[in-house]
Parts: sequence; structure tokens; C-alpha cells
Amino acid sequence: MSAIAALVLLLAVNTPSPEFLLESHRAGIVRIGENADVLYHALNGEADLIDMKAEGMFTPLLKLTIGGRKDALRAFIGASDRHLIVRAIEVRDPRFRTAAGIHLGSTLGDLRKAYGKFSSIGGEGTVGARVEPLSMTFDLGGGVYGNDNYRARDLSDVPGNVPIVTIWLN
Repeated sequence: MSAIAALVLLLAVNTPSPEFLLESHRAGIVRIGENADVLYHALNGEADLIDMKAEGMFTPLLKLTIGGRKDALRAFIGASDRHLIVRAIEVRDPRFRTAAGIHLGSTLGDLRKAYGKFSSIGGEGTVGARVEPLSMTFDLGGGVYGNDNYRARDLSDVPGNVPIVTIWLN
């Protein structure tokens, strides 16, 4: 097999289908800024509406069934110009991948190889690696939150084997 044929095969195997592609402001068919009612109808009702009651306020969230998996994505809903729109997306299904192949279960080392430098973002009990060109934050597991050994703003002191446990688009 020629090197070109091997490269084409490798790209075809590692490129996620459009249904599971993570891009800036988009997870598959779900797009930041999209009208929530239009999204709900596009999914033929394959979504559960939840009120998260954040800080005692009505905080709507759609738990989306994608490709047969319940709660694959969570679409956080907010108001804009008298419409409800998708404000943020939480990825909960490892089938969703960036063009570089980063998904839930990938490691911080994988993220470094794919996207180079990023900044640390923390809050609500998590620490994440923010890749600004993608408008995505990759939340890290492995006991990174609250660990005084990890203080660098670019996460350079966090081991490469720390897993990505959630991906946020906003």
C-alpha cells in the first residue's frame, strides 16, 4: 500500500461523521445560537426538557438523544430577542470528536498534540483546558481541581495522562 493510500485510509477512519463532528459553536446538528424550538422539532421530540433551577431560577436544559444514545448532548437554553436559543452545549458521548480526533476519554497530552497551547479555566468544581479557536473547554478529571500541585495557567504542570471528562461549547 502506498503512503498516500495509507494516509487517506487513516484520515477516513479517524474523521468523525458529520453527525458526531465537534466544530466551533457546533456539535453535530446542534449549533450555539440555534432556536431551541427548531432544534426540538428537528430531533422529532428525542429530547427531555429539564429545569436545572440554577440559583433558584428557571434554567431550561434539553437532554438530547443522538444516534440512539440518551443524554448524548445537553443544550443549555436561554432567551434572545423573544426566542429561546441554545446558549451552550455539553458533550456527554465519546462518539463526538473534533476534526483532530479529540473526544471524551482523550487525554490532556492528546489535546496538547492536537492544539498546542491553551489556557486553564476553572469553576464549579472543575478545571478545563480552553481552546479558544474552537470555542471549547475540555474539562479534566484525574483530581486536577483543588490540587495545589497544579498552578500553571497553561496547565503545563498537569500530567499528559489526565483524561478529558466533559467538553463544553459556548
